[in-house]
Amino acid sequence: MGGNADEQILRNAYHINLFRVPRNLPSKVPVRKRYRPPEPDLLYEVVAQEIIELIENKRPVLVIFNTIKDVQEFLIYTEISLAQYKNKISRIEGISPEDDRNSIKVAGNSGHITIATAAAGRGMDIKLDQVSLENGGLHVIIPYPMQNERVFWQCVG
Repeated sequence: MGGNADEQILRNAYHINLFRVPRNLPSKVPVRKRYRPPEPDLLYEVVAQEIIELIENKRPVLVIFNTIKDVQEFLIYTEISLAQYKNKISRIEGISPEDDRNSIKVAGNSGHITIATAAAGRGMDIKLDQVSLENGGLHVIIPYPMQNERVFWQCVG
């Protein structure tokens, strides 16, 4: 189930009573919401700086955007600031299954950057290497609000 807006749609369209089922397990990782500038160019630079800090500490980073267009814009805006890490960046966009599989294989490697769409949060299993595990594991960045709460929690998971 999504958020309050989704509940309202179901209540109004189908005239049904809803109730919340608690999550089976609590989240194993802390979810921190950070301030993100509303302007795309500023947002992209803030995210790029966060990525650099994390990969310098040997953590893999997964950045999840809503759309392929967002992924492409981010890579264009941050081409200069992330230039020295170009060979450590891969994409998961749902365009080429083979490219996506190859990106998933390296996404858990220490210091690797994976830029993906929200589809990446659906059933993807990223295996972490030992160095990544020792340095805090995979760091997930979600720069924009997700379409609904369900998609958000899929991405966090």
